[in-house]
Amino acid sequence: MEMDERQRIVREIFLKDGKDRKLPVRGEEWEYYDYEEGEVIQKELTRGKLKNLLIDRGYKEEEAKEIIRECWLRNILTITGIGSSSSQEENICLMINEEDLVKDIVKSLEYNVSEMRKDLGEEIKDYIVDAVFDENDEDEIKLREVYAEQNKKELSKTELIQQLQEKGYTNEEAEQLIQKYTNEEVEKTGRWNVEYLFRKPEYKPLNHHKKIKSKLNMQSEELIVSKISEDYYEITIKEEWQLKEYYEILHLRGRDTIFGTDKVPFIIIKRIFQKAWGQGKKALTHKELKHKIMEECGVTGEEAEIAIYVAFRTFKITELNQALEKIWKMEHTNELKYFWSGTTNEYPPYTTQDRIFNPIKEIFNEVKKQGKETLTHEELVQEVLKTYRNLQKNHEFDQTREVNRDLVETLIEDAESLLLIETKNQRGGEKTYTWNSLFL
Repeated sequence: MEMDERQRIVREIFLKDGKDRKLPVRGEEWEYYDYEEGEVIQKELTRGKLKNLLIDRGYKEEEAKEIIRECWLRNILTITGIGSSSSQEENICLMINEEDLVKDIVKSLEYNVSEMRKDLGEEIKDYIVDAVFDENDEDEIKLREVYAEQNKKELSKTELIQQLQEKGYTNEEAEQLIQKYTNEEVEKTGRWNVEYLFRKPEYKPLNHHKKIKSKLNMQSEELIVSKISEDYYEITIKEEWQLKEYYEILHLRGRDTIFGTDKVPFIIIKRIFQKAWGQGKKALTHKELKHKIMEECGVTGEEAEIAIYVAFRTFKITELNQALEKIWKMEHTNELKYFWSGTTNEYPPYTTQDRIFNPIKEIFNEVKKQGKETLTHEELVQEVLKTYRNLQKNHEFDQTREVNRDLVETLIEDAESLLLIETKNQRGGEKTYTWNSLFL
């Protein structure tokens, strides 16, 4: 069953008429993808242009506006500058997928975690002992106890050694312990190395203690000078750069785990929603989705709950809100409902440049040379199966995946969702495909 018509038309407009926004491929943020090119491409349109192109497709102006709003609510596109421009027509619309949404939430988690601690009014003693990296490391536990007992995030070297001596360490042992756990770098990019408990930013202690002086209204320069001569050590906690949710998202982005739980692939969840859509239900309650997953996949309630959680955390499904409920003319209830919002069944390719699908393109190129324009579903399945098995044999495709019919069906469905392949007229009741001319 194909995606609904409105979503398909909007994606088609972006791919055909959208302006290219090129992004360089660099760093860890692209490590989960398989790009040959040095850049990826996002598609953008102004809101006014998108509206006019929808009108050209036969929609009235109010319908076009509603479609844009619906696609925004469904995570098909994002709109920049909402409410900040005198003319909303000039707002930029970007076609997005799950990866964009995950990147946004990761950035949000990284930025807000320190502020969250402040907002909760938590003190160091409330959480620092529980933030242990290695529960079997007695030295780390003792160090955390020192900071918790003093209820401080930073201690001078003198204070730290003194407190460690009270815990039974000699002066030399305390010195060695501090050296072992100290990160001397001012800034560290990427994931933090959990070997380090202490952080010594360049601005400390000078700027830090100037702030303290100001807060306490201290006038004595002597006090400040004496403090400047000390090294200060700031205790670190994993949550500062990697919340539980952040870690889960990073883990779920791996291609070896992203196709759902072992027994509940995303393609089954998508088909559950497609079937419901065909029956006039655009969203399912949590209870309905759970039971349908149990029936379709033969799993326990607990496994179904995990599958729902994974699908939600990776934006394959989204909670229905009242604004979208109103557009879909659904009766409002207080039950939690979900709708399918994923671009593809696996973690989505960021752009059509992803070479995961290039072999399918080559299959159609070969077919064209033989004078055929289309392939039936079964013909395409067999060709893709043969092609990807050869690629894996030659180490040109993911070695962790079994190239079987389930994987091939998923790849074909994903290519169709991305509009890479088109469905042509049924031939004898069977679906036929051709490569989309937009992606020559």
